[in-house]
Amino acid sequence: NGFLWRRHSIENYLLPPLVIRSAIRRIKERFDRRDKAPMWLYALPDNIDRVSDILQECAGSRAPQEACRIANHRLWRELSGSPGRIGKQEPVLDPVDDPSNPTPWRNALCREAERVSSLTASTAFSRQNAIRLFDEAYADITAVEYVNGMEFLIDFHGRDLLKALRHQVAPGADALPDGWLVDAAAAEYKANPLLYGKDDFRDLANGARALAGLDPV
Repeated sequence: NGFLWRRHSIENYLLPPLVIRSAIRRIKERFDRRDKAPMWLYALPDNIDRVSDILQECAGSRAPQEACRIANHRLWRELSGSPGRIGKQEPVLDPVDDPSNPTPWRNALCREAERVSSLTASTAFSRQNAIRLFDEAYADITAVEYVNGMEFLIDFHGRDLLKALRHQVAPGADALPDGWLVDAAAAEYKANPLLYGKDDFRDLANGARALAGLDPV
């Protein structure tokens, strides 16, 4: 309570292009002394600009789902009064829907809004409001300035974006394991926890220690 960051999940700390590029180099070093290396290893990008381009491509394909998530959060924030026993749910697509298309996600948000609207007297969950919030969120996170500024690295769901990146740089079930990229990126962040100008996790620890009356670490 009282400790909030804009980064959506802990994986967002592992996504800067510099960290990913260095993580990929760590992975390649695993094979330096081996006679045979998997074919996907040679396709891994080793250029920071290429890594940035791939992350932007992944963000573009994930933008509709992220807009739906953001809009759903804003809908619940507008809910007046107590929601009672109404459980907040993330909108989902039908199996046949294209997740990179905004229209199915907008429709999914409308279905969730209609579900909540049928259980509460709040006017926040109208179809018109859901469409407005989705379109606003989608416009914000697909704007050129937003994408070029890599702002999605902070706002998007880091775990899903990291997984999309893994599949983009090494497609196939037998390609680069998810855990390798996460472990290598975490090692890079651990080597430089001041990557963002301050150590958020030390700040969190010291905040908790202060509440407990302990000295900072």
